[in-house]
Amino acid sequence: MNDTLVLIEAAVDSELRERAENILSQLGETPSMAITQFYTQIILQRGIPFELKLPSNI
Repeated sequence: MNDTLVLIEAAVDSELRERAENILSQLGETPSMAITQFYTQIILQRGIPFELKLPSNI
């Protein structure tokens, strides 16, 4: 892996961001750390690292 960093921008609901970042803070993680871990898992799993499915009420 090279050491070149890139900026990733994503639009998310402000309440969602606040709640998620509160939990990350309690875990001693930053949003950048969490995104890096998510991307690493995408590579290791060769896909989204959790099940994606439609809710049963649709």
